[in-house]
Amino acid sequence: MFNAVPAFVESSARYERTEKMKFQLAGFESWTFQLVFCGSLLVLEAERDGVLLSTILQPMDCTRTRIHELIRQPSCTLANH
Repeated sequence: MFNAVPAFVESSARYERTEKMKFQLAGFESWTFQLVFCGSLLVLEAERDGVLLSTILQPMDCTRTRIHELIRQPSCTLANH
């Protein structure tokens, strides 16, 4: 299970309004996760020891599965939205 704590942030450098929800996940205690709503995009971010990984979530994605994929095989993607 995860413990979610919503945090709302006004005005981002790239988006007019960005909302964030931080949470932790059992089995990944050394990581901090957050879901970031950037306009119509939902971004999953994972952070540990100053390293930040992120990926765009699709509407039907399983968050737990995407976390495993992101940590096991991080990749770099540039998107122009």
